[in-house]
Amino acid sequence: MKVSVYEAKSKLSQMINKALEGEEVVITRNGLETVRLTPIKKKRRGWIGMYEGQIRIHDDFDDPLEEFEEYM
Repeated sequence: MKVSVYEAKSKLSQMINKALEGEEVVITRNGLETVRLTPIKKKRRGWIGMYEGQIRIHDDFDDPLEEFEEYM
């Protein structure tokens, strides 16, 4: 889809939908291709389980430390 700047002002919502559907959207100025409208790829931020298999917690992780016995 190619549209002029003037036409793009009134069709922005339609152009965004076309770009999200995978269609190439180009805005022209004075007949020359000037801008290409492309969707931004979503970043997956999977916090839960993102370090699965990379962190190991030892069985004694919460045992008192010898250096701190006098404080207990």
